[in-house]
Amino acid sequence: MKVERGRIAEALRSAGHDEAAEQAHATLPPEVDTEEHRDRLVELGLDPDQLLDQLGRGGLGKMIGG
Repeated sequence: MKVERGRIAEALRSAGHDEAAEQAHATLPPEVDTEEHRDRLVELGLDPDQLLDQLGRGGLGKMIGG
């Protein structure tokens, strides 16, 4: 599934992960393929499987690891 980089960065910022949000914006492509970029998402503290679940329910907050 493809997700806009801005949505990922916004979710990270809203969870207080400003540095990870900046890294996401700087290193991810404009459209992030959750399979192709799985390792990078994990490095940013995101669980790609939870990302897909949360997008299906309209929220991203629970996908961020703490």
